Amino acid sequence: MILYGIFIRMMEPSNAKTKVTLLLPSDVVRSLRAEVERGAAHSQSSLVKEAVVEYLARARERELREEYARAARDPEFLADVERTMRDFRGADAETEGCAP
Repeated sequence: MILYGIFIRMMEPSNAKTKVTLLLPSDVVRSLRAEVERGAAHSQSSLVKEAVVEYLARARERELREEYARAARDPEFLADVERTMRDFRGADAETEGCAP
């Protein structure tokens, strides 16, 4: 949605939930229940949610590391970085020592 020239991304409220059905091995379910019983989480759902969120965060970090590694081997990207650094040397020199 664009409002007054500003792009606004419409998102579901963070508390919106969708029910899903999962098939897990019995030993995993037993371990899940045991973790909830010992107080690791308020419910099986919350523990599964925490695990999935953590997994997705690690997956995104892996993707970023792979992207950075590809960029570090890309001659065009490296040349662009060098041009940018060269273009800003003057500005950097002017402001050097200005910050406390």
